[in-house]
Formats: sequence, C-alpha cells, structure tokens
Amino acid sequence: MKVSIVIPTITYVLIKECLDYLTRFTRLDDVEIIVVSNGISIDDLKKLENYPIKLLTFDKPLGPVPALNIGIKEARGEFIVLLNDDCTIAFSDWLDVLLKPFDAPNVGMTGPGLVNYRHTYLKDFAEKKSIGESFLIFMCVAIRRELFNKIGLLDENLISLVDMDFNIASSLMGYKSVGISGHIVYHEGESTVSKYYGGRDRWYQLCYEDAKKLEIKYRDIGERKLLQIKDSSSILEKLQTEYLDSDVVHKTNTRQIYNPNWSMSQKKYEILAVQELMKNDKIEKILEIGTFAGGTALLWAHMVAPYNGKVYCVDINFTDNDNIFNGGKNLYKDTPYEKFVIELEGDSQDTEFIKKVKDTVGKVDMLFIDGDHLYTSVKNDFYNFRPLVKKGGYILLHDIINTEVTHPELRVFVERFWNELKIEYPDYLEFKDMNRYIDAPQYTMGIGVIKI
Repeated sequence: MKVSIVIPTITYVLIKECLDYLTRFTRLDDVEIIVVSNGISIDDLKKLENYPIKLLTFDKPLGPVPALNIGIKEARGEFIVLLNDDCTIAFSDWLDVLLKPFDAPNVGMTGPGLVNYRHTYLKDFAEKKSIGESFLIFMCVAIRRELFNKIGLLDENLISLVDMDFNIASSLMGYKSVGISGHIVYHEGESTVSKYYGGRDRWYQLCYEDAKKLEIKYRDIGERKLLQIKDSSSILEKLQTEYLDSDVVHKTNTRQIYNPNWSMSQKKYEILAVQELMKNDKIEKILEIGTFAGGTALLWAHMVAPYNGKVYCVDINFTDNDNIFNGGKNLYKDTPYEKFVIELEGDSQDTEFIKKVKDTVGKVDMLFIDGDHLYTSVKNDFYNFRPLVKKGGYILLHDIINTEVTHPELRVFVERFWNELKIEYPDYLEFKDMNRYIDAPQYTMGIGVIKI
C-alpha cells in the first residue's frame, strides 16, 4: 500500500461531499481511504456503505486528534494523507502533485496549506527557536510513515495546534515541510472544529492555550539534536551514528550495550547514553529504588551479569504492581537474568526499612532513583542511600523533566530537586531524548547523572 488517506468526521453532509469528490478525482490503485466516523447516526452511516472506504465507527465524538490517531494506527501506506472532511478535491492529479516532493529524501511533509509562523500564536516563540519559518496546516497534508515511527502519534494533549507541534518535531529531526503551489483542494475552513468546540471564539481561545503548551514543551530546544547532554563528549555523536535505527546489541571492550527489545518505562537514547557513559566501568552491584514492571532491572541485570553481580530492587510491592507488560509479573522473571536480581519489598521512606536495605546491600557502583516522584520522597531517597555509592560510582535520577502540562497532575516533581542537586554537583550530566514515542511524549522523562 503506497498511500493511506485518513479522514475524521462527525458530520454526514461534509463527509459525503468530501468522498464524492475524492473518489471521483483519485486513482484508487494502491490507495486506501480510512474514514473515522465519531458521532454520525447509524442511518447516515449506512449511506456511506457504497463508497470504497474502510469505515471505523464510534458512537460519540472523540475529538479531532484522537480520531486522527485511530486512523493513523490503522493506516498501511508508505505515505499517510490527513484530510479534513470539509475539504473537496479540485482536480484528478492532486495526489501526484502532493507526493512529488517526496522524491527528495529529506522531505517529511507536503501540503497546500503552508503558513508562516509570524502570522500565528507562536510568532515570538518561533523567532527565538530553530524551528523553521513555516508549517503545514493539517487540513490536507501528506506525511512519510517514518515520521510517525520516529516521532510518534499526534499529541493528544493538544487540541488545535497539533499540526504546529508535529511540524516542529519534524523540523528538529532535520526534515523539510514543502508547500504545494496551486489549489489542489478547496477548504471550507474550521467548519467542523469551531462547531464542535462551541464557535470560533472558543476555538481561538483553544489555539492560544495550545500555543502556551508548545512554548513549555519546546522551551529548551536550541541546536537540532535528538539527545541533549551537558558536556562535549562523543556520546551524542556515537549514539546517533550507531544506534539510530538499530535494535541489535553492541559490544564494547568490557561488556555489551543493549538496545532493549523488552518494554521499559524509559526513552531509547537516554538508556543507551547511560550505558555508553559507563561502558568502561566495572558495574558489579546496583541499587534500584522503584522497580514497577522490572524493565530497567532486567537491563541492570544484563550489565552486572559479566561480573556475576547483583541488582537490588526496592519496591513497595512486587506482587501487585499493576504490571501490564508481562502478564502481571516483573520482566526479569523466568529469564536467565532473574538470578542476578534480589527483591527488597518495603517503603523506601521508612526508617527501619532503610536500615535493612543498607545492611543487606552494602556499597554499590550505581544507585538508580525512580520511586515515589514527590519532591520530599526523591530528596529522601537521594540522601538516605547516597552513602552506599562507592567513590567513582554513579547516582541516576529519572524524570528530571517537568512538562508543567502533565507532570504536576501525575505528582512528578523530580525536576525541582534535580535543580538543587545541579548546584551541589556542578559536574552533573543530563540525558534528554527529545524524540516523541507512542507511549512517551516528546518533552518528558530525562535522566540526570551524578558521579560521586
């Protein structure tokens, strides 16, 4: 399948006219049309059965972004065209014109609606950041599938400016957005969304609110890098050249660096950067505070295995961890690496349990803190267990990025403490994978590293 055309709709009159023109002016060889109907009546849906489409139906309106994501996940095409239901196709060669710029490998998106940022809510922001001059409106846009593979689906935290967001992410990864000259489609303009959200004034207010979210989301971008680190070492360059599209294991002089093929609540390049940083260190003993599904514990077990070491995992409950990744049990279970993991069940904030951990574990080469993310809890975990880290060892803190959009709701306040630590330990490192994944938004997570 070469092209998938995804059309979300809540209005029968609009989708009927859109499909009338689309099927008339489109050669459907190697093309699929996916309509995500959310809120259209059953009687009207029956009228769509004669069109050559794949119809996904939902009883109630989902919102434009979730509806688009459902269609994108269903799409099989090498190129995915997102089309508003208030668009009508203007002439028969429209799809050829839309796809022609993809002859250049650095073109990520094409479309007729190219808009300069200076005419938008992000005017001042765009002037300060390296995000290009213009973006493509998603009323009609063709996107390489590989962009969704690298960036992830559309950000459902946004309502109106999801097209700006995806253009920015694409630009930061080095792709170009190309505007198509001429009118390949006619667009009624906000005919669906303004009605769905209560009129144009409300829609403009949502645009303003989304613009503020984007300013927060991309506030730290500067150079066009997938991964940001504080020092000038070769870690970034090595990761981008050796690991960018690879899922294989990489060997070092002392042990292997793993690009995990199991589920982890981590970002790819952050966890690779940690291994790259420590590749010449003998890591025999690790203490992990907060284990959840055991994804990182399994990685740490891989790291200590060459030395027959141990990974001590501290969690409040190992038997009822709401774990959806591995049939309800931690990921290291029933693997050859389970023998390297020791579970210590208890509350890392409890004085008696802290003493038990210290007596059991002794000195460690690495301390990984990813437990309770409240400010006081993270601070206590750091200072309670820091004495266990050997001279020359490492302390890692996860979730050092505060999105200010979702993290307070999730009770994540690690950044506040991390900013204090950066003053106490000026030789810190920060690993921030700026990719957006299906299960991890772009400006989230992050790993802070301190060497003792």
